[in-house]
Amino acid sequence: MRPNRYIVLISILLGFAGAWLSADAVGQYLNAARSFASVDASYVEGSFAWKDPQYNEATAEFEITNDSDNDARLAHFGINLHFDGRFAGARYDQWEAIDIPAESSVIVEIPFLVSISEIRSEGGDAELSVSGQLRLEFENVGRDMTVPARGTIGHVPYQESNND
Repeated sequence: MRPNRYIVLISILLGFAGAWLSADAVGQYLNAARSFASVDASYVEGSFAWKDPQYNEATAEFEITNDSDNDARLAHFGINLHFDGRFAGARYDQWEAIDIPAESSVIVEIPFLVSISEIRSEGGDAELSVSGQLRLEFENVGRDMTVPARGTIGHVPYQESNND
């Protein structure tokens, strides 16, 4: 019995197509994994400042580094402020997306609003820290990525010069 040459030809073509699609999928996966692993968000040391002596509002800077080969878009930045490990407030205003070119970094200033009135007065004496996450979109990568953001700020009392 001789194999039908059309069936053999179709089987070979489907095999090549399957191999090509598999290689492409692996390449896309590796590109996404490299991009996701190449982003870092860190608190800029010394940038935290209280805006008022009642510890209602503050600002801090964060450096977002994109060491990947793909341009990124910082689609959302959700970040919380903690006093001695307890939730005290967060960034509540509307987020405007920021583009971060490949192999570069940006510094963003984040406003914080202390929303827990019972501990607000502890702001100048507490050990301050932040935690949250960034949602990034990458060029040439079909999925969004969430990156954790954490940092220890330390003790920061109100200083009149911060309010200028």
